[in-house]
Amino acid sequence: MAMNATRRPRCLSDGTQHTTPRTSPTRTTNATQPLNAVPRHRTALRWWEVPSWYDLTSHVYCRPCTSLPCRKSYSMELACIRNMQHMGSNLKFELFTESLELLIPESFSPPCVARVAARTTFHKIAMPSDFTPKDAMRNIPKWVNKIQEAINATPEVAARRSWKNILEECSVPPMLTVALLGGTGAGKSSLLNAILEGDIVPTSGNKACTSVVTEIKYHDAPGHKADVHFISKEDWEHDLGIFVADILDDFKENHRKDKASDEAKKSWDALAAVYTNLTWKELVESPSQEFLKDTQKWPSLKYLGTMTHITCDNLPSFSKELRKWTGGKSPWPLVRKVSVHCASELLASGLTLVDLPGLGDSNAARCAVTEDFIKNSDHFFIVLRVGRAADDIWTSDLLGISKLQLKLGMDGVLQASKVTFIVTMCDTLSYEEMINSLEDDDEPQLAELQHHLQLAREHARGAEAGEATAFARRKDFEDEASNNGMGTSTKTEPREESDASQLKRPSPDQNVATQSKRTRLDIIHYRESKASSSVREYSVFHDLSHARATLSNSRKELKKADYALRAYCSQRQSQETSDTLLRKITDTVAQNGGERSANEFSVFTVSTWDYQKLAGRMSGEPSCFLNAADTHIPSLRSHCRRLGDHGQQEYAQMALLKMKKLLQSILRSLQDDRKNATDRRVLALKWAKGEQSLESRLKQTYAKQQVLTERNLKTNLKNGLSEVCSSGAKRAAEDAPDTIENLLKNKKTLQFQAIMRRQGTAPAWKVDLNDELASLFLRTILDSWRSSLEDDFFSTVRTEIQDSSRKLLDEVVASCQSTALKQYAQSLAEVAISEVAVSMSALHQRAKKQLDSEQKTLSREITVLLQARLFAGYSQALAISGNGSAQKEYLTKYVRRERREIFDGLDTFVLQRFDRIALSIGKLLGKGLNQVAEAIHDEMGPLWEQRPEETRDSEEVRSMVQGMYEELGKLTDQASKWKLD
Repeated sequence: MAMNATRRPRCLSDGTQHTTPRTSPTRTTNATQPLNAVPRHRTALRWWEVPSWYDLTSHVYCRPCTSLPCRKSYSMELACIRNMQHMGSNLKFELFTESLELLIPESFSPPCVARVAARTTFHKIAMPSDFTPKDAMRNIPKWVNKIQEAINATPEVAARRSWKNILEECSVPPMLTVALLGGTGAGKSSLLNAILEGDIVPTSGNKACTSVVTEIKYHDAPGHKADVHFISKEDWEHDLGIFVADILDDFKENHRKDKASDEAKKSWDALAAVYTNLTWKELVESPSQEFLKDTQKWPSLKYLGTMTHITCDNLPSFSKELRKWTGGKSPWPLVRKVSVHCASELLASGLTLVDLPGLGDSNAARCAVTEDFIKNSDHFFIVLRVGRAADDIWTSDLLGISKLQLKLGMDGVLQASKVTFIVTMCDTLSYEEMINSLEDDDEPQLAELQHHLQLAREHARGAEAGEATAFARRKDFEDEASNNGMGTSTKTEPREESDASQLKRPSPDQNVATQSKRTRLDIIHYRESKASSSVREYSVFHDLSHARATLSNSRKELKKADYALRAYCSQRQSQETSDTLLRKITDTVAQNGGERSANEFSVFTVSTWDYQKLAGRMSGEPSCFLNAADTHIPSLRSHCRRLGDHGQQEYAQMALLKMKKLLQSILRSLQDDRKNATDRRVLALKWAKGEQSLESRLKQTYAKQQVLTERNLKTNLKNGLSEVCSSGAKRAAEDAPDTIENLLKNKKTLQFQAIMRRQGTAPAWKVDLNDELASLFLRTILDSWRSSLEDDFFSTVRTEIQDSSRKLLDEVVASCQSTALKQYAQSLAEVAISEVAVSMSALHQRAKKQLDSEQKTLSREITVLLQARLFAGYSQALAISGNGSAQKEYLTKYVRRERREIFDGLDTFVLQRFDRIALSIGKLLGKGLNQVAEAIHDEMGPLWEQRPEETRDSEEVRSMVQGMYEELGKLTDQASKWKLD
């Protein structure tokens, strides 16, 4: 709004009025202006952009005389408080707010100062048409603070407890954890660096880069930081025993380091990373390994059980420091986890990326960290190398039920919304082989690209020949000029005007008139020869320059044609890989009883190295692509943003709606209704406090429902599973010996011993005997497990809670004496019931997440249980002397002999865990229902709470809250229309 150029009265301290002309200052909008900065000009600020120091009520208090006999109201259009200064008895101020009223006494005498109350009318502020989730995320903390200030200005009421809980929920921003899973050499580290567009994690190709759990989070502080957590001393001593045993066993067989097996070399690499000066000979000839525990000799051991903090201002320094702990020459086996904090804009939406080494790590501490992330991650990136993604064996292993339990939904089916498949290294293929395979398919586009490449090669060869000819002409010309005693313009030459001076001059005593005619002819001939030579020289060098320009252009065209063919081949192979992978996924899901379309799953085929080279973060020329978009890294980055934006959008919509309802609750508590004071006291005696209060009776009713729900959930989970678990355990016991034999038949002696030493787990060779045996049992109960989960037990809980809540609220309404109060109670009860529905929906989501987490825990517990029962067999097989076949045979016989003991009671174990799951869900339900009871009690509180005397402050607070409520209502309406791109 523009201010009219009118004269407004201003009240002075002596009661007189002084008028000053009003002008229209220019409105300016500076989107980059800090919110805590005072604007120099009148600025059109949105109300949520008002700095935190600005009181939304715009109250300017210099406490006046208590009596204001007469007031005049003046409407002023201003933008925000600029300056306020009290000098003596005068009040000097400069106000800028959107719309306010100045309540000024008509006359007063010093030292009284006028009480100025500015009422902000938020509905007059122009609403932005581009209000986005990011706008909401930036300003939700400010809104929370403003609402908290409003709550502090209200009278003390019981509802403050619920208000506080709501604000706490709105104050916690969403976090989305994405775990990266993939085998060694899949390129996860390079993928992370490309996604984050920086050299964040080491990429040396060494096992060190894939054996450390690396968590990457966002922070808005300058620079980069990391926390390096180390394993405990006990964990390292356990790992040390395994590594030394691997090496000693190998030495007994091979006797030399250069003939060591791959297993021994891997263990040696781990030891060499920690014990930098240790030699192979020193280790194998030492009678004891106690010297390996000496912290004075091996300084790295001092870090065991500690944490190191890294802080650097720039990325190169940070990467260098981080490599000291996770690089190829670092003591990486001692590291348990690395938490990296950087200011990557991709993570600003609350996205956390976690590089996981796998579940088969020999170190128990790292395994525990990995399991924890798998259990709590919201999304998974499955990273596959381009040559392996289409491999049936590799893909089958990856998508097996026991291998991908972490990515299965509660129904045992792969959830497309929680998994993204990423095929890496699409820029490392042999495109000649791809051409041969595509030629068999008679591809027109391939033929066109090949023809274009052939033409480009011919042009390049012609240009090379032309350049060679031109160069030879120049060389001949230079040789000829040299033989004739004439240089070229490329060499030092005499200036043209001094050509005659090079000839013999006549002696001083000769007469110029007697100079011979021959001398004059020589001069003319020399000049004509020089002119002819210059013309030829220009032609020769011009032709060479043109030939070289033609060659340069033809080489550029050849490069473009070559890259076009390479890109086409890479894209075709990527597409074939993607199609094969999607077919495998859908087939696996179908075999597990699910129904998923291939289009539901996200598959990205990316070229990280080419992307980094095109961005200048890696040296060398790209292999396949000249356009960064063709590497599909930008598409993957957009996918990551969508994941984060989706969580932010849901959170922002929820927070806006909750804050709006909170303000509505505050307004109800501020309603001026003191006519039914007697009835309120009666209601307070009955419902406010004590064992028979509304809150207590609701909690008692809900507690009964909690017990009933736990009982029903136990029944549902066990329904039909008791017999299935029993028969599943028997079938698994029958299949176990053959399964063990097939898994170990191709393993060498040293590999087998390493597997036994690690109690059946060896991630380096993709072997987990315990997990395979567990999967035999899990496959048999999957269908029944799915059926038990299909029963939506929570719908019954929701109905029962709403019905019991309404019954008690009807009783509260009926206890009101006056008709007006009864109507008021009914309106409060309706609001409370609607809040119950919202709370139950949120509680349902938490229960589903808890049930999903408990299922994952149960799956892992079965594997751990079987590992414990097989421990004796692993140890005995390892202790057997002789060749590897004897050890394998012993383990197979042991499993065949003890199979019933191994799987005995497994059904009982699972059913007991179902009881635990039911109790866990019941506990979650009980806590949530208690909060519902408190919220209902607080919502009905205005019925019996005694109101303080109405003051002008109360009216101002009510007006301020009303303005905030109206504004949040409009923002909530806009937020409901948000859609993800």
